[in-house]
Amino acid sequence: MIKSQISNILTKLPENNRLERIWLLAKMDFKRRYYGSFLGLIWAFINPLGRFFIYYFVFTYLIGSKTPNFALFLFLGLIFWIYFSESAFRGLNIIQTRSFILENIQINKIDIYFASLLSSTIGFAFNFTVYFVASIFFGVDINFTVVLFPLLFINMAIFILGTMIMLSVIHIFIRDIIHIWNLFVLMLMWFSGVFFQIDNNSADWKEAALAYLTPVCGIIKNTRAVLIYGEGFDLNLFIYDYVYALIFFFIALYFLNRSYGMALEKQ
Repeated sequence: MIKSQISNILTKLPENNRLERIWLLAKMDFKRRYYGSFLGLIWAFINPLGRFFIYYFVFTYLIGSKTPNFALFLFLGLIFWIYFSESAFRGLNIIQTRSFILENIQINKIDIYFASLLSSTIGFAFNFTVYFVASIFFGVDINFTVVLFPLLFINMAIFILGTMIMLSVIHIFIRDIIHIWNLFVLMLMWFSGVFFQIDNNSADWKEAALAYLTPVCGIIKNTRAVLIYGEGFDLNLFIYDYVYALIFFFIALYFLNRSYGMALEKQ
């Protein structure tokens, strides 16, 4: 069964067209995650919406958040966080799960990460469509600042790609990283401004430091500014997040190149 599935995948991958290879790998990964279940693609909507209603109830009716447009504020933070956390988690054992492709066809090793990220991006696109419809329902004005959103999204994609690569490298040597990461990502969720705004200019140095912990916090904050509140983004935070993400990505790529051969030997 497994051999037939592997052969089926390999026969569909083009030999020379790199972009088409990445797209086909991403499409097959996306279909495998959703189309095998009873509700299929509907789960791509149920997951973020389910989390949204739970957190919205807690923060609105139990805690009593006074944040303007809190429903959109929360939902936008959640879909970005889900995009980051789920993509990073799949990066943990990506070399192991894609070793048959790496061993049987000539493919650039970085392409398996691009394909996995693209698969997650398809899911993000569905969630973002729901957010866009909701923003119209809540009467949010579409300002010229929305043209800045692609820059923030690219920043997030770069950081996610670096995280996927770094986790897959660590997983080569420390198999228990999956349990450590689950705890770390739970903690990080509360420090990334998903549920509340973190002010990088705060007089409280602890709050200001949280804004620079990872690019996720700054990207979520700036995205809310340009999409919900029609403001320009914080330029200092924007530059910091881009530099952080790029440096982290190239460091992760360096370690991948150094340990790639060992990774395949251990499979």
